[in-house]
Amino acid sequence: DASAIAITCSVGVATAVGPAELDATALLGRADAALYEAKRLGRNRLAVAPPVEQPRASAVGQSTAS
Repeated sequence: DASAIAITCSVGVATAVGPAELDATALLGRADAALYEAKRLGRNRLAVAPPVEQPRASAVGQSTAS
């Protein structure tokens, strides 16, 4: 069909899960990097940014002595 239009889509996804991921600029940067990874992989691809390492909670008031 001469009037058909072919469309491709590459998508980059990043999620914000915890307090360490609430910086909108950093979140958009991770999504942007994932988008470029999807484009690098070819047409019609989805790439997901890896999660941000969450800082480990330390136990307050607990002794480390055995």
